[in-house]
Amino acid sequence: MPSHDLRNGRLNQTAYATYLFFRDVTGGDLVAWIDRQLETASTAFGLEDGRRAASRQSLLDPMAQIYGVSNKVLSMALASLLLGADLDRPLWAETGASMIAIDTLVHNWLHRTGILAGHGCEHPYGPRCYGAKGCAGIIEAMSERIDARQFNPTIQPPFPGSCRKRSGGFARRPGSTNATATASMTAPPAAATTARSGHCAHGNHCGAPTSRVFVRY
Repeated sequence: MPSHDLRNGRLNQTAYATYLFFRDVTGGDLVAWIDRQLETASTAFGLEDGRRAASRQSLLDPMAQIYGVSNKVLSMALASLLLGADLDRPLWAETGASMIAIDTLVHNWLHRTGILAGHGCEHPYGPRCYGAKGCAGIIEAMSERIDARQFNPTIQPPFPGSCRKRSGGFARRPGSTNATATASMTAPPAAATTARSGHCAHGNHCGAPTSRVFVRY
């Protein structure tokens, strides 16, 4: 192995792990691998509920094995990549628009408000946030209950951006092939709920004295 002038070496481990993933798992063709993963998930579920979640996990689960890469980072990166794909790959756009990045603020808000308990989905922050009964599934279900046509009649329901954008998810906007967390953070809030700080039952610190979770459109 080559010798590097390193501070701790973690970024180099991530770089090597990413290269080896591309070589050994994708066969040197990331685009073709994504096509196969999404096609397999889509064929298995057809138009049934759960297809978007299955498509997300078909990419997230294998790529989460790369050293130092979390589901949150992967969701953010894949959202930009998939939404920017050509129009001949509709599964890419559909999956990219459904990506949901969960951070500790979102997880702890769902815990403190009793939403996780109410759905029987209590879990510690981490990979289980993206599981079948995790934070991502709850946020997706919430977005499907919001008819965003009251804000923009050109939007076709369900519109994932209605409650995912501040929660860390992404949705293609008219005239744009890339919607990022930065844009959602700078947009004015349409509605907001306030939750007090503290420590949740799983030991995660819940943030500043008063934290707001905005639902952005």
